Amino acid sequence: MELEGRIKAYRFVAYSAVTFSVVAVLSVCITLPMVYNYVQYVRRQMHSEVNYCKVGAIFNAGYH
Repeated sequence: MELEGRIKAYRFVAYSAVTFSVVAVLSVCITLPMVYNYVQYVRRQMHSEVNYCKVGAIFNAGYH
């Protein structure tokens, strides 16, 4: 009887670990592309803003 209880407990632990691992992998597969796209968007925006500042600085330097 005690052996059956241990087997059930180990089976529960094993299923829980597998379920947790699957959820973790799926979460990474979903969030990693989202984070990558966000970082690319921020980089494009920053590049655009830096270019805007450079152009503004060039034109302002000519008027002083």
